Amino acid sequence: MKLGIVILNYKSYDVTLDCLAKMEQLNLVDDIVVVDNNSPNESYQKLQAAQSGHRWQLLQSRENRGYSAGNNIGIRYLMEHTDDDIIGIVNPDVSFDDNFLCQLRDAFALHDDYAVLTGVQHRKDGSVSDRSFWPELTRWTTIRSNLWLLNKFANHKTEYNMRFVRETLSQAADKTLIEVPVVEGCCFFIRRQVWEQIGLLDERMFLFFEEDILAHKVHQKGWKIGVLPQAPFLHNHSTTIKSVYSNLQMELLLLKSRGKFYKNYLSRGVFDNLRYTLSVFIFYLEKCALIPYHWIRRK
Repeated sequence: MKLGIVILNYKSYDVTLDCLAKMEQLNLVDDIVVVDNNSPNESYQKLQAAQSGHRWQLLQSRENRGYSAGNNIGIRYLMEHTDDDIIGIVNPDVSFDDNFLCQLRDAFALHDDYAVLTGVQHRKDGSVSDRSFWPELTRWTTIRSNLWLLNKFANHKTEYNMRFVRETLSQAADKTLIEVPVVEGCCFFIRRQVWEQIGLLDERMFLFFEEDILAHKVHQKGWKIGVLPQAPFLHNHSTTIKSVYSNLQMELLLLKSRGKFYKNYLSRGVFDNLRYTLSVFIFYLEKCALIPYHWIRRK
């Protein structure tokens, strides 16, 4: 089974070049495509200057239309110019070895009902990330995400994710593959035929909820999503996003993407849309009410 990888670069050309150096050394990677997502710095020029003598292809987006649109450029290229059976999306701040890819390829060959596979995400300190995978979103959990006070006092999202990850992995200590609802988009691999069935990533989303949409579409077609418990990979979280957006901008972007996800994939009609709109109204009320609290904390 041939394997191709898409790496999306935005501003962090040094991180991307380091990632490419590692990927080129892997025997099981057949094709590598780098897409510069119209970086406002010299990223494309730096990557172009470093390309000579290497086996990766460099593409450039004419405009930054987000994570999904940028990765889709690379996915389309691999589907049009290669016969790769598996196409992976890998962030520049991710690394793994040939053993990881060997387990991945074997699992795809043995389990033909799985569309998406990845390993267990680890942080730089060696701990398992609470973002490795998570439960599939429902109408209620999506609405609840807008309600800060309810999340704070009822069931904090990060704690819930960590508990879900730990419990799932503890029950799969002797397994080579476990089914999970959703995996994070920093490193995952998908069959070529699945891209052909479900279409590519939803370009209406600039950032966030790409994984939830992918899971929704994959499950609708009857496929499964899996994690290989014995195949770790490192995600050395980059600070690129935080350097571009403030915390408030991130929250508003998250809110916008959540609304698109809810209305396009979960809502059953007018009543559901009204419930979601009410949760957004409460979100803004809470933000306004918390201004004095944040001001006091800064003092």
